[in-house]
Amino acid sequence: MAARAPEERRPSRPPQTALEQRRARRFAPPEEQRPTRQPQTTEEQAPKDRSSTAVILGWFGLLVGGLSALSPVLHIMPLPFALLSPVVMLVLGNRALVMAGRDLEDIHQERLPPEVKGRVTHARVLGVLNIVGGLLSCTLMGAVVWFFARAFR
Repeated sequence: MAARAPEERRPSRPPQTALEQRRARRFAPPEEQRPTRQPQTTEEQAPKDRSSTAVILGWFGLLVGGLSALSPVLHIMPLPFALLSPVVMLVLGNRALVMAGRDLEDIHQERLPPEVKGRVTHARVLGVLNIVGGLLSCTLMGAVVWFFARAFR
């Protein structure tokens, strides 16, 4: 294949997947085997705005916590899921806080526009609410377990 003259090669579509790109480089003539690194544009170098995802995580954590709080009354969730919901709230609240903190740091270093700050604040508030709700739920469940353990001793 490498012995063919360039004019004898058939034109083909450019490789689309990573596997096709590796195969194209492996079976290409030696001068084409060197991977070419394309310069990144300024859009690729700019940090991503994570606050939208953080807001979604925060609202999802509050939804899970609210459903678990209503679960004994409305029988929405089976008991194991209701018992895991404080952990879900803690994890999602922590993640929302971390993502919002990184975005806030990017705003202070002027890598993100200041218009994002409102959404970052929203994500931070939701993260704090999730963490406080998760801790309160864990405390309440611990108190209930302690009460029943002492009552049935």
